[in-house]
Formats: sequence, structure tokens, C-alpha cells
Amino acid sequence: MRIGIDIDDTIATTFEDILPHMLDYFHLKDDDLYYEKSGYYQHILGVTDSEFFKYTKEYYDQLIPEVGLKPDCREVLTRLKNKGYEIILITSRSKDTFQDPEGVTLSWLKKYGIPYDKLILSALNKKDICEQEKIDVFIDDSVRHCMDVSTLGIPVYLMDSVTNRHQECFCPRVYDWLSFELLLEER
Repeated sequence: MRIGIDIDDTIATTFEDILPHMLDYFHLKDDDLYYEKSGYYQHILGVTDSEFFKYTKEYYDQLIPEVGLKPDCREVLTRLKNKGYEIILITSRSKDTFQDPEGVTLSWLKKYGIPYDKLILSALNKKDICEQEKIDVFIDDSVRHCMDVSTLGIPVYLMDSVTNRHQECFCPRVYDWLSFELLLEER
């Protein structure tokens, strides 16, 4: 079985870990955030795409290596890998937001000992990638990506995140990696 897995806010604690830096950079307070808008960071922050991408291009290569890992993620992925699951990491990380998306991502994955079979960067259309890669199960924190991929008829799970709690999604929401593992075992 091939599992397609997003990185940021699905296996990594990206938003919560870099939020203090983003608030400082954009001169915002927690009360200034728009969580009810789409899960994209720039919409939550209330800044333009160009302002946000200028920020990411300048700081992501330094900030992302310090981002943490969601609880139990490495252990669950290791057990799934040992059971013969193929782990395909599908991330939107690209040259639009990083100076070196591949280097930063590979280093981060190595730092945390994340098992995987394939890494796909610059994945703006995850539905097409899931179809090409013959993904059997998909998990992401993005409501948009989950809804798109679900049209393929494969099981899709939305990883709960502060960035998506105010958004509706008909895909099952999982709150942690142990719950996701249990859902896979029940299939």
C-alpha cells in the first residue's frame, strides 16, 4: 500500500513553531490572525501573497530546520514502513518559498529519522501526483488538497491543525498519528 503524506503541519509542527517569528516580522499579535480564512499562512496572517513569499524566501531556509515533529509521527511511520507500506512524501515546498527546498527538506527528514521511499517537492497539484504515483491513502492538513485528492476515490484523511480547525471538510479528520495508524489497521 502506498501512502501519500504531506510534510508541513501534517508530520511537522511548522505553523505553530514559526508563528512567533511571523508575528514579529509582520508586526502582528495573536488577536490579528484570521483562522476562519483558508488554511494558507498568508490568509491567516492577513498579508498579501507577495509579502508572504518575500518573507518565506528570506527566512524559511533558516527557520524550517528548527521546526519540530508531531508526536508519535516517526514511530508510526517506522511501524508502517516495517509492515511494508510505501511512504511517499508529497510537499508543496518549492523554490517559491525556499532558496534550497530540497536541501532543507532532506536535512530535516534526516534530523528526525523519518522513513520514506520517495520525496516529491513543488507539489502544487497533489491530486495529479497521487494519481501518477498510484497512492492508496492520502493524508494532508490542507482542506483544498484533501478535497481534490478525494475525487480520485481513495481514502483521504485531514490532519487536524490550528490552520484548518475553522474549515469544513468531508474527509475524516485525524487528531494525531496514533489515530491515523489505527484507521489504517482497521482497513
